[in-house]
Amino acid sequence: MTSAELTEILAQLRRYGCELDDLEVKTAKGGTPKNLHRDLSALANTHGGILLLGLDERRGFKAVGVGDVQRLQEDIASLARQMDPVLDPSISHHVVEGVSVLAVEINALPPTSRPCHLRSEDAFTGSYVAPST
Repeated sequence: MTSAELTEILAQLRRYGCELDDLEVKTAKGGTPKNLHRDLSALANTHGGILLLGLDERRGFKAVGVGDVQRLQEDIASLARQMDPVLDPSISHHVVEGVSVLAVEINALPPTSRPCHLRSEDAFTGSYVAPST
């Protein structure tokens, strides 16, 4: 994802005031969000999408930054390897309004590879589909 693409997505989020169908926002200021595998699974099990970390939805999608960029990137990559099937997210680091924001792009899995789930969980209780809005 380019900085220009992220700028356009951020403008859309602020204009609409809500997340988009293929876009999930997490603050991640205090570290790696719990249950992040659910978001990865939901995006992979549908049409793919983007996970933005370092934005606060409750504050109008204000850029709040992430705590430890490198640690968060490592955690996401590790979690992606624990998924079944393994995911290969594209992770990019951006500076938005002076703070670090991570964009994680997840491709949709082919229908024959679904459902994607955390390997340690049962495929049918551990797989998620993004809610439609």
